Amino acid sequence: MKSSQLKSTSRVLDYEAVLMSSSPNVLCLGMVFAHDKNIPKRGQEFRDHVRCQALRNQGYKVFTLDDKHDDSEITEHCRANFADTRRMVNSMKSKWSEDEIKFNHIILDYFFSPIGWARERWNERFFYSTLPALAKEGMLAENGTIWLPNLSCITDPIDRHMNILDPYFDVFFVENPKKNPLYRATELVDKDLLRCPDALTNETQIRPLLAHSSQPFIALVLKKDWEKNLTATPPSTPKKIKRKLEETDSMDSLEDTSGLRRSPRGNKRRALLAF
Repeated sequence: MKSSQLKSTSRVLDYEAVLMSSSPNVLCLGMVFAHDKNIPKRGQEFRDHVRCQALRNQGYKVFTLDDKHDDSEITEHCRANFADTRRMVNSMKSKWSEDEIKFNHIILDYFFSPIGWARERWNERFFYSTLPALAKEGMLAENGTIWLPNLSCITDPIDRHMNILDPYFDVFFVENPKKNPLYRATELVDKDLLRCPDALTNETQIRPLLAHSSQPFIALVLKKDWEKNLTATPPSTPKKIKRKLEETDSMDSLEDTSGLRRSPRGNKRRALLAF
């Protein structure tokens, strides 16, 4: 790959940079931000509340979406199936204002995501329909980032539908998990999460991701020229994720794009910039 084709790491929004904007919006998929009076002392509702509150305490305006929890009394929550694109979009627009559904980060929860369950829940439509719709419907802010756990049930459909996704997104593998705002916020509430009998924390939930890859998250970053890309002639052959790696030591090296190296020629998957 030519050096001119390498993507700058600064395209991915980092924790400090996004907080420079006013109350940046975050949407957490597969979670529910229940009110204090409604949450039990254990289980998903408790874990989600603790983690979402930690995000809010870091300066984010937090919204959640899943298809299990009623949203009639929770302003920040929308009940919808994010693999049912049309109904999800309609539900979000009827629930929230235009300003509220302009998200800097959209984060698919990485807690409790075994491969078999994930393949059933995160079906093909999520990748070829919902992800592009978030861009087309104006639900992503400039440089808005969609965070996904790096598992084969995620990378395989991204590969299959790269022709559809490529006009909208630059795709990166992220080595430093703290670039993901939800992961970073969750790090701050370990003691609260350990109050649950199942004791799910970042330490336990990052293990299957790290067992799969040293880059636990995938970031899809909205391209500035995505609308122009849609008018271009589509490629005649399917695209796959191209692999690019960067060696960095800390979060402070975001702007340093030196040290980029090619992956082995035999690797069929495209690696994305690793942080």
